[in-house]
Amino acid sequence: MITISENNSLPTNGRVDGDDLPPPEPARLSRLQIEMFARKACERLNFDFCKDDDLDEIVDHLGGRIIPVEREDKTSESGPTGGQSSGLSYIIVGQGDKKFEIGLDRDLEPAQRRFDTAHELGHYLLHYPIVKESGHNTMKAQGVGLGRADWEAQWFALSFLLPVDRFIRECHTLKLDLDSLSDDTKTPTLDEALVSLSNIFKIEVFYVKARLKEIRKWPGLRTAIPGVEPAIGASA
Repeated sequence: MITISENNSLPTNGRVDGDDLPPPEPARLSRLQIEMFARKACERLNFDFCKDDDLDEIVDHLGGRIIPVEREDKTSESGPTGGQSSGLSYIIVGQGDKKFEIGLDRDLEPAQRRFDTAHELGHYLLHYPIVKESGHNTMKAQGVGLGRADWEAQWFALSFLLPVDRFIRECHTLKLDLDSLSDDTKTPTLDEALVSLSNIFKIEVFYVKARLKEIRKWPGLRTAIPGVEPAIGASA
């Protein structure tokens, strides 16, 4: 059973050299399993996508912190190819006086900051428990070459920020027929719908398009997927 833990045994004093920290280990879950994992995480963490600052509250609740990063200080980690992220976000677990630290480019627009935060939470919730099971109390996700683990964090962020039931409901309200769309569809009506969805979910249009594409690609995302039951500690 995959679980979301609160990582209560992390060290809380001293500092660890970030360059020596192990990278995230892929969970090796299917796209559908990560969809359900993220859905359960939304429920357990009481995530409300209508609130602008809810992710900050969740990070704080889980014992982490978000810090601003100057552009020259960090190299790329989050954001898929073609995304709008500046690529400077990172997460370090088990360093300093917090359970984890998420660094975000201080110049990010709010919508992109939101996605990058969710991406790093994906590493923390999906991958850190696996790293810990392998005998490490620390983890660092930063830089290119994370492969499968990075895509899993992307999938988590899309599922977490764009809950499929609410997303499809809003599409229907906007009279957007998911089954009639294709990668080449380009109409003023579609453009307007994409902007509306971006505003509703407070996320970049780029990721709204990505969500539409994957829902068409994997119809199973529209249904509940049994077998993955993440859990958060009693205080979550």
